[in-house]
Amino acid sequence: MGQTVERWENCSTVTDEPKGNAMSGARQCDQRAMPMVARYAGSHTSDSFVIKGAVTQGHDEGGGVMHLGSGDFSLTGKRVGDCAG
Repeated sequence: MGQTVERWENCSTVTDEPKGNAMSGARQCDQRAMPMVARYAGSHTSDSFVIKGAVTQGHDEGGGVMHLGSGDFSLTGKRVGDCAG
């Protein structure tokens, strides 16, 4: 999630215990001017991964705070060759 949701200060990351190839968790930032939480769930194989999630933010946009929006996201990846050694 670090590549998707920035590592802002005062945020916490919760990673649920993996079950087989399943993964899930959340990144929560309560101490920002615009609180935000990103929840995700997905699965992986030795050659690919799929993650789907949602970002929700607070509703107070006063004081010049920029609202980046809320919504769903998905990430997919596939191994395309051997790793460089």
